Amino acid sequence: MEGTPNNIKAQNFWNKLFGDPVEFSIENRAFNAVSVITLLMLLMALPVNYFINLSEQNIIVLTALIIQSYFYYQSRFNKKYQKGVFVYALVSYLILGFTFCYNSGSQGPALFYFIITFLLLFSLTRGKYFGLWLSLHILAGTFLMVCEYYKAPWIHFTYTSNTNRLTDIGATYIVTIVFVFFITNYLRKNYESEKHLAEERSDAIEKQNLQILAQNQQLEHLNEEKDKLFSIISHDLRSPLNSIQGYLELLNEQDIDENDKEMMKRELLDLTKNTSDMLLNLLSWSKAQMQGVKVQLKPMNLDNTISQALEFQKSIAAKKGIQISYNNVQTLDVVGDHDMLELVVRNLVNNSIKFTKPGGIISISVKRKGTEAELSIKDNGIGISELQQKELFTLKSKSTYGTTNEKGMGLGLLLCKEFIELQNGRIWFNSAPGNGSEFNIALPLFISAN
Repeated sequence: MEGTPNNIKAQNFWNKLFGDPVEFSIENRAFNAVSVITLLMLLMALPVNYFINLSEQNIIVLTALIIQSYFYYQSRFNKKYQKGVFVYALVSYLILGFTFCYNSGSQGPALFYFIITFLLLFSLTRGKYFGLWLSLHILAGTFLMVCEYYKAPWIHFTYTSNTNRLTDIGATYIVTIVFVFFITNYLRKNYESEKHLAEERSDAIEKQNLQILAQNQQLEHLNEEKDKLFSIISHDLRSPLNSIQGYLELLNEQDIDENDKEMMKRELLDLTKNTSDMLLNLLSWSKAQMQGVKVQLKPMNLDNTISQALEFQKSIAAKKGIQISYNNVQTLDVVGDHDMLELVVRNLVNNSIKFTKPGGIISISVKRKGTEAELSIKDNGIGISELQQKELFTLKSKSTYGTTNEKGMGLGLLLCKEFIELQNGRIWFNSAPGNGSEFNIALPLFISAN
């Protein structure tokens, strides 16, 4: 959610003062913020010291103002803050020691400043320096208080009245509270900002990992399909080609009786036709898997598509003595892809011819059912075994021989299923060994707006 104009102006102001988060590291910006707050504290201390007649303290404050201003400039505009942190620590110890000695020891504000300095150094540096600052602050504070306990001559009690002392201590206490609030709040906001950015990066990495995982799974799937495809080619396509080659060699090299020649020619024709069907299915399916298929869904007359698919299949069925009965009860228009549907019908009818004995019947019918048109292709052939039914419509389906030893490669039904689903349709079957098979296709009807 975008911020209000006032919030945006405030953010731009702090970015100019401390540095843009895009260009400056969090440590760099923290040092700049501490420098600005320290400069404000020193400026506030000048009038307080003047009011309570601590002129020596103002000399120290002015010196600290100059040093801190220099290091702030180097950090904010030249991005050089690492040396500034350690110089800041060194100067702070000198100034705090001087303040302790010349401003009433533990009765003055020096110990408050020690706490502020420790918080600053703790927030500006990395974890490996925490022990150093802790040790130095404990040693420095302990040493100065021991000196005060033994009444060292260099510790001066400068307050002329209890009012001056309470004014100095009170002002230092308020400055300390305000400083702790601002620096803690600033660091908290930076932490939350960094945490939010880290969560966004983590989410982006997780999404990227999920995309990579999905791509890997897709590549594995394609690799498996490729292996199956080559297995089909090597096993099922080689056999009919070898048979064709054997027939041609016999016809070319030996004296064969005319009746045998005629028989061989018929066998060659059937083998060539079956092999052509295999290649057509193989190429159609491999193109769909490797390149994707552009489906052209549009209104079409179902009767015309079926009639075109049956033109060649009827002659094949007639040679085997099988009758194809097409019962078109009503003319229906569906939404689909003409070429895809024709290929599906040819495959299903061809399978029925292949697994129906001579003299059998194949019945084809079309009917309307709700918002779909259902196409049924039913035969009285040998049916499908229960084992084969479980693997139908998959690459696990093995090639089988028809009733007159027609060779199939088990790919046609998988192609039918994928092509029908691409047309937003459904395909299913009913079969029992010895009692034939019935394959059904449902496609969405075309409903005219008129």
